[in-house]
Amino acid sequence: MAECGLEILVSDNASTDDTGTLAQSVAARLPILRYWRNEENIGARGNYHKLVHHAAGQYLWIIGDDDLLLPGGLAHSLKTLRDDPALSLLIHFDTRYNPRIQRPARFATYRDYIRECARVHTHALVEHTLTSSNIYRANAFDRIFAKEKEATDFLHMYGMARGLQQQGGAIQVAAFPTIQVRDSRAPAVDAVWPTDLERSWLEYLGWLRGQFDVPELRPELAIEHIRRELVRKITRHPIRYIRDNLHALRQPQAWWWFLKRLFFHGRRRQP
Repeated sequence: MAECGLEILVSDNASTDDTGTLAQSVAARLPILRYWRNEENIGARGNYHKLVHHAAGQYLWIIGDDDLLLPGGLAHSLKTLRDDPALSLLIHFDTRYNPRIQRPARFATYRDYIRECARVHTHALVEHTLTSSNIYRANAFDRIFAKEKEATDFLHMYGMARGLQQQGGAIQVAAFPTIQVRDSRAPAVDAVWPTDLERSWLEYLGWLRGQFDVPELRPELAIEHIRRELVRKITRHPIRYIRDNLHALRQPQAWWWFLKRLFFHGRRRQP
């Protein structure tokens, strides 16, 4: 670890562009940056495990390649964590997303945060699955459980939630504008459209409800919100929606995913 208390890891997942050249040129000028290249693409899940394994810091913040770190976001996050040593998790939402939670907000436990989301806006628990949204204490991440959940779309959330349940610690939802998802983001994990992402969300939220004993949590409300938002975006700005998602809509499997999200899964109800 450098004297500033910060390290930057870049795990190049066998990219085919100039990522390596750029990262190595920056590393030559920035001693706190460590770069390596995987010999083959080990997938987003494998790369996540690798970063967690190699990280030496007290806190982990794994930022996806489709998310932008806004000016001042890093400095504000470091100050927040240093000023409040009891924090085990600092949450940032995409600057264009409204979680409907008054921010900044601090919760004594992760269960308290889940209960507030269930009361105010269940979908915030889905938006919170964005990898870049979470800065968490390294020892509050259950690596073994995350590995067991590797087949899901949210191994990072299962590992973090189980670790927070076991280790405890306070949670803070930041108000500072820190991350923004790029409009040209990849359509899905490893650029492959999930066959049933909504089912994964329902299973994860159902697991949270039982694991943390929050019976008022209704996972189906989050899926219904997703469907309503999709309809709203299409009906308000159809040309803009097609333009912004053209790169994704060129994939044949995207159309089945799109139709399911729009018409079917949003109307399902979980018992």
